[in-house]
Amino acid sequence: AVVNKLDFVIESAAVAVPPKEGGPSALVVFVVASESIDEVLAKQLVSKIIKTDLNPLFKVKDLKIIESLPRTASNKIMRRKLRSMYEG
Repeated sequence: AVVNKLDFVIESAAVAVPPKEGGPSALVVFVVASESIDEVLAKQLVSKIIKTDLNPLFKVKDLKIIESLPRTASNKIMRRKLRSMYEG
């Protein structure tokens, strides 16, 4: 919900991705953008709003701009699929 406050974001989803070498999971944010935006700029904006509105300890490892979020038949976001898209 915090990321959705940004003007260029239509919808978003955050997933925790465990690193292959072990350790704490990394935060990856998937964004459906309303306009063309540079991924580096988008990552900076998302990181800033997460740190100010949620917790300064949250660090966005990566941001992916996609066309649409995968959904189930009941319209829930399929975070498992997002995680596998990022790992694959």
